Amino acid sequence: MSPSTSSGSKRFWVLVLGILVLAAFMRLWHLPSTPPGLYPDEAMNGVNALEANATGQYKIFYSENNGREGLFINLQALSVAVFGAKPWALRLVSAIVGILTVFGLYLLGKELFSRNVGLWASFFLAIGFWHVNFSRIGFRAIMVPFLLTWALYFWYLGTRKGSAWPFLLSGVAFGLGFHTYIAFRFAPLVMLVPIIQGLRNWLKRRLDFCFPCALGMWLLVAFLVALPIGFYFLQNPQDFLGRAGDVSIFSQSSPLNAAITSLGKTLGQFNIWGDCNWRHNFACHPQLLWPVGLLFLIGFFLILTRRRSVDPLDLRPYPLVLTWLFVMMLPAVFTAEGLPHALRTIGTIPPAFLLAGVGASWLHEKLRIAVRSGRLSKRLLSILLVGFIAALILAEYKKYFVAWAPRPEVADAFTQRFTRIGEYLRDLPETRKKYVIVNENGVLVDGIPMGVLVDGIPMPAMTVKFLTKNDPSVTYLLPEALPTLTTVEVSSVLVPLNPTQKIESKLPPGVWKTVGDFRAFLVSIPYFP
Repeated sequence: MSPSTSSGSKRFWVLVLGILVLAAFMRLWHLPSTPPGLYPDEAMNGVNALEANATGQYKIFYSENNGREGLFINLQALSVAVFGAKPWALRLVSAIVGILTVFGLYLLGKELFSRNVGLWASFFLAIGFWHVNFSRIGFRAIMVPFLLTWALYFWYLGTRKGSAWPFLLSGVAFGLGFHTYIAFRFAPLVMLVPIIQGLRNWLKRRLDFCFPCALGMWLLVAFLVALPIGFYFLQNPQDFLGRAGDVSIFSQSSPLNAAITSLGKTLGQFNIWGDCNWRHNFACHPQLLWPVGLLFLIGFFLILTRRRSVDPLDLRPYPLVLTWLFVMMLPAVFTAEGLPHALRTIGTIPPAFLLAGVGASWLHEKLRIAVRSGRLSKRLLSILLVGFIAALILAEYKKYFVAWAPRPEVADAFTQRFTRIGEYLRDLPETRKKYVIVNENGVLVDGIPMGVLVDGIPMPAMTVKFLTKNDPSVTYLLPEALPTLTTVEVSSVLVPLNPTQKIESKLPPGVWKTVGDFRAFLVSIPYFP
């Protein structure tokens, strides 16, 4: 390697390190307090994590709350074991996965296109609200872009090197993907592209290794890694679809019309109208910041126009990225509620940012040509690049931390009131009897109640259960069960999740105490109905 090549390589790695530091900052800064509260779906993961740590039973699949694959929850259990029952302990796993996804996207972009594309794509991913937001929430879906990105990177690394170990790692990553989130089940359609290309190039003798051997090893490894959850679903077929069947377009009166509507909304989410759920997005804003969205469109059209003008062996990035983008839209396209849906389309994040990276790299090269031709000074180009990068960082930082995080809609979306109730009860003496009146039935999605019972108690109670670490001194009651209480000790505390609902007639003698945005009822004398 020549000194100039070595110097250039070091410069790129310095830039990659800077991008990873930026990615870590965007995902770890104020993680204990932002986002506020703890949504019950996250808390349910935490309750399962506490139970797994207590019993030593780390499950392949957790059937509560419509069912969830176990890999992510088991990683959260490790974090909770180390850091305790804190919201940020659940979210730290997402943050680490998000940072590693940024690194994986750089490597994949470099492998498919060039180092410049990898740098731009990973930079956009490092700061992009869409990925930053889900990297700070304890949802298992964050594993989908992570594992699919790394599976594809190792696949193409193995194809280029003709080496077995990258195919082995690719198979492991791909097999693990089935242990994450239902959207990953569409990923085999993405993998068809490199498999078909590899077979075609091998048949045309363009590969100097036994591609069928590598493919066979990859299939075997992926199958063995995915086998435990496949075996679970064979034994428990009712858990395979979960709630997906309830929201499917095929449950609508006109599935074709529903599919067309879903596709239109999903296509428009990148640049026109995004997810309106405050938990998933800055409500209704496009999923991509407008300059990145513009570069995404440039990259998309560049790929469409270039794909026929290159050598067949170099076709691999173009059909892959387009197939990846459209296939991973399908989890949203096949549903008919909550659209556009940033969470269900989380698998489109890597190809979307790769396309933006292609657009940015193309524009960057045009500017460099202008410098070489004397139409633009090198100093002005540097100023433009630094200004553009700084403006994007500032815009995405302000969007998440300054504009989005403090909004009351965000606090409501993450049920901050339930979190404060849990913290209040957690800090009371263990000897004091506590009752949580679960008079919330869950959230509404497009006007549809999404209430789920866990051990007979609605999901909203999970936030309190996690924060109090399943404290046995806390009893959870539905409002209709209040009259059945046989004994309520003096100084007992009763806290309704919904402070506005009238339940005074069902309570023993005592006084109300306002604690921030909720109310606690303090029993003043022993109660024996």
